[in-house]
Formats: sequence, C-alpha cells, structure tokens
Amino acid sequence: MNSTLAASIYSPAHDAISAEFGVSTTVALLPLSFYNLGMAFGPVVSSPLSETFGRKAVYLLTTPTFALFTLGSGLSQSLAALTICRFFPGMFASPGVSLASATISDMTAPVDRGVPLAMYYTIPFVEVYAASGMDVVTEISYHIW
Repeated sequence: MNSTLAASIYSPAHDAISAEFGVSTTVALLPLSFYNLGMAFGPVVSSPLSETFGRKAVYLLTTPTFALFTLGSGLSQSLAALTICRFFPGMFASPGVSLASATISDMTAPVDRGVPLAMYYTIPFVEVYAASGMDVVTEISYHIW
C-alpha cells in the first residue's frame, strides 16, 4: 500500500518544494495533483491488462517501475522533472489500489474475506498519519545534518 503513502508524503513538503524551486505554493502543488492524475489513469490501463495477462504480471511490471520513478522524483533537479516523475509513479502504483481487492477475493474463501478486506481498506487511513509523522522526522534529521 505504498501508493497511498507516496501520495500523502508529498503534502507536507510542498512549502519546501516551493522554496527550493522558487515557485508559488499553487505551482508547488502540481506534482501532488499529477500523482493523483496518474492514480486516476492507471486503472484504465492496468485493469484490462490484469484480465488478459493476470494480476501477477501486472504487479511484477508496475511495482519496480513505480519504485524507479519514485527514485527519479527524489533526484529531480527541476519542477518539471518532479512533476513528470510524480505522474508516472501514480500511474504505476494504481494497480496496488485498483486490483488489490480482487486479488484478496481470488486468494480467500468468501467466508474468510472479511478480515483481509477490512485491513486493506483501513491501511490508507493509517498511512496518511504515518506520512505526517515521517515529515516531522525528516525535518528534524535535515536540521541536524
């Protein structure tokens, strides 16, 4: 469920991004908006692919690609590069959200699905708070160095 964490973790950093690249707060929020746009377009591609080639193939293709574009986000030297590198992780992270409940349904019997699905639907809410906590730790460690 790193897809929802990756969406939430950018929010506390938009002021630092604004200062780093010398842009307004509105423009600094573009990478967050493009990540969400990628999350919206990803299932349009990944869902038909999962029905054709299987969910495992889609997960094996999209998860490393998500990680590489996330790395690109961290290494971006311009706002345009950051925005592009935020769109594609959103697109490649979306199968983790759009296909997960179907994967759980494939792996568990109907009488045993309640707990796994409840955990799956709870994790994104927990990750929002985890991302806020990570921002505090990052700010503290940044000032210590």
